[in-house]
Amino acid sequence: MFRVLLLVVIMGCVSAFFTPMTIRASRAPLMKVEDRSVPRQGEFDNFARSYPVLQKNRNDDAFVSQRIRPRRNRKNAAVRGMVRENVVTPKDFIYPLFIWDGDHKEEISSMPDCFRHTMDTMLEEIGEAMSYGVGTFILFPKVPDELKTNYAEEAYNPEGIVPRALRLIKAKYPDAVLCTGEYLIFGEL
Repeated sequence: MFRVLLLVVIMGCVSAFFTPMTIRASRAPLMKVEDRSVPRQGEFDNFARSYPVLQKNRNDDAFVSQRIRPRRNRKNAAVRGMVRENVVTPKDFIYPLFIWDGDHKEEISSMPDCFRHTMDTMLEEIGEAMSYGVGTFILFPKVPDELKTNYAEEAYNPEGIVPRALRLIKAKYPDAVLCTGEYLIFGEL
């Protein structure tokens, strides 16, 4: 009973706000495409107001004025640095290094201009990269297949390629940030 009474009250309030003239106006026939240049009586027109929302350009199309961009934010390097959103510098890079226990530096055939480094050439490469500002490195070792296991046990070998490389790098470049990747039987860890 309460629901029915509530519905009757709501319908009465809604019908009080709509006059017959408004209901008739909503049943007006739709405009044709060619009549759109002339607004209907009582229709909102963005151009025909004392303070128009839109302006017209030289081609008689709608024109919206753009907000002025303040040049004061770009006048010198200190202000540009203060309001800058993104900046990428060499210290943000991570340099991938591929290492192996070989006696020479070898090019990786599937990646042109990438090399598999020995311990000596790895240290030279890290020194050059740090001179440019790169300070983070990730090591990808080439571990012999017979040493790969499901648990990457070679990573725990203190005389393995990665622990030896870490010791050499930290001895010569103590500020270098190092990440490691170890290989399992089914791929990289």
